[in-house]
Amino acid sequence: MVGGEEVEIKLPHSVANDGQRIRRDSREYSLRWTSTNLQQELIFSALDAVDAGIALDVIEEQLKRNYKMIDKLKNDNLTMSEEELVPLKYNKKEIENALKEAYKEKHPQESEDMKKQSKGCE
Repeated sequence: MVGGEEVEIKLPHSVANDGQRIRRDSREYSLRWTSTNLQQELIFSALDAVDAGIALDVIEEQLKRNYKMIDKLKNDNLTMSEEELVPLKYNKKEIENALKEAYKEKHPQESEDMKKQSKGCE
């Protein structure tokens, strides 16, 4: 309790999930359904994690795991007919730039340290 009121404390992962759920629900229940692509979803998930206060290195590790999974799916799909599949395409550099810009905005005091420490998701 804080000041006589109960305060709900959410873990960073829950905050990031809430952002994803809000985006999904707004698409599903709006009159004009909007679609996103893989690139946009990877950026959105990274930005949700920044908003949740998750450390940059943790977000970069998650992106690495995502890239690895997507690349495996792409390789598995090579045996299927191209007509049946939507190509799985993403641009790591664009995603990482969006992540770093958002992180810099959210944590301006750390921006110089980030430049020195962050190696990206290669």
